[in-house]
Order: sequence, then structure tokens, then C-alpha cells
Amino acid sequence: PEEVVLQVYPKRQVTLDHQGHARRIGNCQVCHHMPDSEKCSDCHGAKRDGDTPSFREAMHYRCKNCHMKTNKKVKGACQECHPNVRSSK
Repeated sequence: PEEVVLQVYPKRQVTLDHQGHARRIGNCQVCHHMPDSEKCSDCHGAKRDGDTPSFREAMHYRCKNCHMKTNKKVKGACQECHPNVRSSK
């Protein structure tokens, strides 16, 4: 799909340019590390399940870290991905 909305937590959804990521990265398994699953939420729920990280933990580890490594403009602020979240500062 062209655009994907990641939403396990209704107030913290993230809209993802899926087509753009696929073009830039070129390897689906960089993000989709489980070949049997299309959606992150197939395995990652709202809470950690044993060794499986929660959706939030997985997204922050995989997505946020990748963005911070590959895009110097990304500083890690919540609003960079979650525009509807107010700053706590």
C-alpha cells in the first residue's frame, strides 16, 4: 500500500509512507523481520508478551532508531512521528 496507519494506541497513531520506505530501503525484511506476518501488530500487542516486545517498544527500537541514524534532522521528539501528541515540557 502507498500509506499505512500504525495504530495500536488510538491517540498515538503514526502515518507511514510505506511506498517511500519500500523504495528507499529496498529490502522488506529490514522492517518486516517475520516473513509470515504483514502487520507489526500481528505479533506486537499493546503489552510485552514474554520475549516479544510491545508494539511501542518494537516501533521505538526499530523505526525510531533507524530514523535517527539515517536522518540527521530527526532528534527523537515524540511529535516528529506523533503530531497529535503535546509536549510534556
